[in-house]
Formats: sequence, C-alpha cells, structure tokens
Amino acid sequence: MGFRINTNVAAMNAHTNASMNNRALDNSLE
Repeated sequence: MGFRINTNVAAMNAHTNASMNNRALDNSLE
C-alpha cells in the first residue's frame, strides 16, 4: 500500500511538472 501511495505522488508530481511546462511554453509562444 505504501508503494502505491508513493507511486501516485510521483505521478501527480510528474503531471504537475508537465502542466507547468506546457503553461510556460504557451506563454512563451504568445
């Protein structure tokens, strides 16, 4: 169970980083 929680946290962190990168890219393209 602990491993699953750690995996979910890592996935959420990766998703957050990807969202921030996409937002920064969109801003730089404008």
